[in-house]
Amino acid sequence: MELNSRHARFQDALAWAQQHLDIETSEIVRDMPWGMTAVLRSNGQQHFLKVLPEKSSAAIEISKSVSEIVPDFAPAVLAGDGPAGRMIIHDHHGLPSTSMSSMELKLAALKRLAELQTVALGAGEKLASLPALRWETLWAHTMQFVVGDANNAGNGSTLASYIGYRRAAQTRELLQICEQTLSDLAKAAFRLPVTLNHGDFHTNNMAVRQDGQVVFHDWDNAVCGPAGLSLNSMIGSVAGALRHLMPMKGGNRDANDETAIYVEAYVAALVEGGYASETRLRRGLPGSILAGLLYNLVAYAELGEISRTDLSVCVADVERICKEITQSCMVLSMTDRGASVRMLEHLAQNAGFEVTLNHVWEMSGAIEGGVDQISQLEAELPKTGIARTYLPVATSIIRDFENSRKHDVPPQLHLTLADHGEPEVLASKIGVATSMFAEHGCLFVHDAFPAPLLEECRRAFEKGEFHSVGQPLKVGDCRYMTTVPVDGPFNNRDLFAADFINGVMQRMLGPDYILGSFTIVSSEPGAQLQHLHVDHAALFPEVSGQPDIPPFAITVLVPLVDIDAEIGGTAVAKGSHRVDPVRGRDMPLATSTLSLGGCLFMDYRLYHRGLANNAKRARPVLSMVYHRAWFRDSSNFHSQPPLQIAGPALEAMDPELQKRFVGAYVY
Repeated sequence: MELNSRHARFQDALAWAQQHLDIETSEIVRDMPWGMTAVLRSNGQQHFLKVLPEKSSAAIEISKSVSEIVPDFAPAVLAGDGPAGRMIIHDHHGLPSTSMSSMELKLAALKRLAELQTVALGAGEKLASLPALRWETLWAHTMQFVVGDANNAGNGSTLASYIGYRRAAQTRELLQICEQTLSDLAKAAFRLPVTLNHGDFHTNNMAVRQDGQVVFHDWDNAVCGPAGLSLNSMIGSVAGALRHLMPMKGGNRDANDETAIYVEAYVAALVEGGYASETRLRRGLPGSILAGLLYNLVAYAELGEISRTDLSVCVADVERICKEITQSCMVLSMTDRGASVRMLEHLAQNAGFEVTLNHVWEMSGAIEGGVDQISQLEAELPKTGIARTYLPVATSIIRDFENSRKHDVPPQLHLTLADHGEPEVLASKIGVATSMFAEHGCLFVHDAFPAPLLEECRRAFEKGEFHSVGQPLKVGDCRYMTTVPVDGPFNNRDLFAADFINGVMQRMLGPDYILGSFTIVSSEPGAQLQHLHVDHAALFPEVSGQPDIPPFAITVLVPLVDIDAEIGGTAVAKGSHRVDPVRGRDMPLATSTLSLGGCLFMDYRLYHRGLANNAKRARPVLSMVYHRAWFRDSSNFHSQPPLQIAGPALEAMDPELQKRFVGAYVY
């Protein structure tokens, strides 16, 4: 209804109400596109005047019937005028709850709804007089609404008018991907006993009486069908309910999950009331909840052409419903191989890599065979589709993450040269790298840098083509640390400010992190096993070993040669950054080979050691240490500055990059 038209009709309705009540005062308490509600006070009593769209005879008759079928749960209708769309409702003698938390109120409402639905089973012919939901009809209306135009959708309203044609088309495609699964779930749902459902069930449409009982009002959209049709806006997440109820390997069985708590309370109340067995309910509720979600969506088709102001009021709820549909279809697709393939292609094309990755990750925990089973879907994806590119990248990330949690296995992440040109893929890998590093305190990263650049750096180091201030520091048997000026091939942002490095450091050390040192540690042939050590003592020894202390400095070791078992690398005690020194020194060590281009991230507090060099060539490793802005390493650089750069080279950098060199020795 247009705003001006609604207010004019409200004045007409108020005059009509005067014929039935001696009205002393009136106050509008709700003004929405689908109707207005006012509180009327007459002879010391309170009533409600509802003004609905014209020709709302059905809604008014529904409200009357509901109050007769379940009088203890719904207020009675005093008078109604269907053609004019208005009715007067008796006071329900309830108030919005102020003493209960949101969860307590929802739990009370769900239990009360279950009680109502059990009572309604005995209503017989009265229940049969109410509108009944049929899956086939609902599906047809849904498909018409999500794609139709003004000529073929109800009174002229379509989903596109609320969220745009592109998103409406995506919603339709998602539903079509899961059409067979939805149909199968609906069959199970509609085998449940037919009972009364509210149709617009949320906390704004209920009140609490003085005796603590919940009463429901605004029954305009009530419908008969299986229990569960009214739940979608009350249980937190429809997708979460599906995960909880459906037989999936990674089903949500967390007793503390809010959605699971709501679902279990509702199921228990229905079983206790004798509505149906628990087995039948768990089998039928997924389809019933989904049908209710679609029922709420197509209700917006009945509004017809509405003003821009009214449209903005409706959009938020329509978007909520469509988001629930998207998330629910993603869950449903995991139960069918064909749907899984189509969903992967849909997400890759429309949602991008990160959403695709998250979906594959959830799939890996939900289906038997996990990530290995998912990898087999690649052969069924369109050969030219983007999903064919995304899927192996996603499964590689998941394997790396899962393997990192295995005992004695070094955490590793595999980058590719292509990743550096794909910002979305790189951003996801930065996020995963950050999580792995925070947990383990170390991370071997493959192909983080261009191998030709590292070859050039190695040659420059071996030829001594640089000017260094101070003396190299002996850091073990046949091991020397030399500060290398950020000059020549070393003055390359793809080395010290690569997008991957920058992304991880910003997340781990904050946006104002600095490059604290830039050195090469060279282990000569014959270098023996280094002693186990950390690069810096705990900043706060009195609280060391507490896992919630964030890093203050991170070392990135970049070998300038291939690392294999003969030339040796670095062994790390993963997780030792989170424990006290006594435990850290006793933790098992692990290492990994690295081809040129790989690197190792280490928390400054991590226990590690350099391995013996049994090869006939030196093992030069570039060490870049990044700090929080306030930290300076006062332990390791007595004989040489930790970071050196020529003035002209620093001045040539952009201002943002210059900030990383705050503590540098400038010559």
